[in-house]
Order: sequence, then C-alpha cells, then structure tokens
Amino acid sequence: MRMLCDRLAALTAGSMVGVWYAKNFPCDASKADDGGSKEKDKAKEKRKDEGKEKEKEKEKEKVTRKRSSRHEQNSNVEDAIRNIKGQT
Repeated sequence: MRMLCDRLAALTAGSMVGVWYAKNFPCDASKADDGGSKEKDKAKEKRKDEGKEKEKEKEKEKVTRKRSSRHEQNSNVEDAIRNIKGQT
C-alpha cells in the first residue's frame, strides 16, 4: 500500500511540474516561423544530399569489396599469427 501511495505521489508531483512548466515556458510558434526556418530547411536538404552521397559510396564499396570464404579468413589469421611469432 505504501509503494502505491509513493507512486501516486510521484505521478501527481510530476504532472503538477509539467503543467507549471507548460504555463511558464510556452512554445513560441511565431519565433520558429521567422526567416530562420528557411535557412534550417536548406541546411536539412543539404544534409540529406550529403547522406545520399555517402550511401551511394557505401553501395559502391559493397559491390567492389572482395568476399572471402571462411577458409581464407582463417588462413589469413593463421598467417598473421605466424608472422607475429616469427618476429619475436
């Protein structure tokens, strides 16, 4: 019962703080609609274009990347271990 009361008190306090915050710090839609929004839109479009270019480059890398079999991967690891042991 005590845990239930603690939870209800926390929920009530949280909702009261939320209402207080909303009343004291309202969202100003007029400030967001100024000329700055056009600049933000341009910046977003530029980031999208850069993202598309990066995706295209990644696709090219995927196509050109050599795929190796499991056996080749293991032999590469074994060769590296042999080289390290030979150096010491």
